Amino acid sequence: MDRIINVFPSDRQEGVRQVLATVVQAVLSQQLLRRKKGGRVAALEVMFGSPTLASLIREGKTTQIKGYISTGKRRGMIGMDNSLRTLFLDGDIEAEAALEKALDKDEMRSWLAEQGQELEADDGA
Repeated sequence: MDRIINVFPSDRQEGVRQVLATVVQAVLSQQLLRRKKGGRVAALEVMFGSPTLASLIREGKTTQIKGYISTGKRRGMIGMDNSLRTLFLDGDIEAEAALEKALDKDEMRSWLAEQGQELEADDGA
């Protein structure tokens, strides 16, 4: 949501928030990753609209959307990092690919370590 909102000049962002809060019904996001055995596989994030989501957008609390998606699992919502974990556990992607595409890199690095995949921290170089 922030990427969409931030495209607009700061004096119009509040109005954009109001419109998005009203019109968002669902959001599907994907990232394509190299499959271990060749080809590509999509990691998906699925989010459905609701009055709760509308409030988060309207009030500028977009950092809470990750938690909203997590609690919406029963409704079929999928977080990007959860999708990456599933692809890794299914043997479709390498640990490095999961970490590279993760939204929360620290959390993904910790989870991968629990899976026996110790990866170097990116020093920004």
